[in-house]
Amino acid sequence: MTVEQISRHLTELCAHIISRSPYWSESRGCRPMLHVILNPAAGGFMREAVRNQFFDDLESRIQAFLPMEMVMSHSEARARISIYPTQAPGSGSIIARDILDRFQLAGVQEDDQYPPASSRENRSQGESGRDWPYSPETEGARGWIPSRETDRPEHLIMSIGGDGTHLEVLNGLIESLGSGAGNGPSLGSARTSGSSPGADDAVVGLCRVPMGTGNDGVDLLSSGDIAGVLYARAGLAAPEARAVRVTTARGEVAVAGNIAGLGLDAYVVFLSERYKRILPGNIYKFAADLGVLSYKSRYNLGEARIRLQTYPGSTEQPAGQGRGMNPRESHASETVQNFQVPALIPGIICMGASGFRTYGNGLPVLPGEENVCIIPLGTVAQNIALKSQLYRGSHGKDPRVGLHRAAKMVVDYHGRLPMQLDGEVRWIEPQDFPLEFEVIQVPGVRLLGNRSNDADVQSQRSRYQVPAVLFPERYRDNA
Repeated sequence: MTVEQISRHLTELCAHIISRSPYWSESRGCRPMLHVILNPAAGGFMREAVRNQFFDDLESRIQAFLPMEMVMSHSEARARISIYPTQAPGSGSIIARDILDRFQLAGVQEDDQYPPASSRENRSQGESGRDWPYSPETEGARGWIPSRETDRPEHLIMSIGGDGTHLEVLNGLIESLGSGAGNGPSLGSARTSGSSPGADDAVVGLCRVPMGTGNDGVDLLSSGDIAGVLYARAGLAAPEARAVRVTTARGEVAVAGNIAGLGLDAYVVFLSERYKRILPGNIYKFAADLGVLSYKSRYNLGEARIRLQTYPGSTEQPAGQGRGMNPRESHASETVQNFQVPALIPGIICMGASGFRTYGNGLPVLPGEENVCIIPLGTVAQNIALKSQLYRGSHGKDPRVGLHRAAKMVVDYHGRLPMQLDGEVRWIEPQDFPLEFEVIQVPGVRLLGNRSNDADVQSQRSRYQVPAVLFPERYRDNA
């Protein structure tokens, strides 16, 4: 399928769902604006079987659901849908930033053009030379204009691709909201995780759909769940987006939407990216085997010193002791506490935007509510034994492993180490330390989906009666 064929088919399916939803109705004052940022070069789209399965899952979910709802007619809901294919690394960020720059303020004028002049040179083109985005209402249109001033546009950005695409989109949203995530001095207005979100912060909903080689930083379990998000957008619990902000000693800033890791796990990602060009499929486990054997000999490793800052009200072990490191009973802290982890040779040092997170296409490195995992490098035999525990998510039982719930982590080291941000590798030089990791909340961005990493959201159901067939995995335990 060509990019235009993918865009047209996806647009038709999305419009079919939205037009039958009671929440996307002009009588309710909602005017849906769906912006789909699609990476046609993502691992899933490059494989015909996976691409076909993507549409099969979505179509089967629609066919299973819509017959029950055909009695409901919502033809007045006019879906505004547009597809933005990415063309090069970094274009996902440019597209997301341009969308918010155009639509986040009221009073859009009809003579405005899309994309803005500042980024028009970066826009992509279809096979026929058409300017993207593709819109079903006016083929080749450059965006949409609300039909009347009383329309209240409801913006939903759907990112379809791998973890790299999703990270680009999140970075673009952060930058557009005034909290630049690139190589700048800070993230500006991005809140730390301890801040209280405002009721009117939401600017846009974000839904990250799995279609890459690695699909860890996503909000849906499958493409079929797109039906649930589009039908019941107003009825879904929508936690505020979180990220991990990493700041070097030189003031450079980067962001991970899922997990930021330093040391062995980043080295494994580096090997995985190198070999996936010549080996098909998911080769993360092969790269992990190779990395465990070669990591220590590749680097002249010394001791790292790590300082953690706990959340107010969190449960933590005394200084340096995380879950699995000491059998002593933990205690609840009512204030922010700082404690020093004993010096260690850096094996795995990672922080997630929350707990309950995976990387390496499903490796449960953060299996519980703790969002920090610290594992000192051991002998080859110890590392091999621990690797199998990591695959099962049982590594917290190993006395060498520290699992913590922390708002901030500072790592000091004297040498050079690899760092990965949602699978994107960069090298940290000696002058970049101390390196600060901090969980932030992204004001204005709400996550939509059925794969929430928030323990509170995991346990709650929609405030509306959403048909279980839309999210069969979500209601499996409540059936």
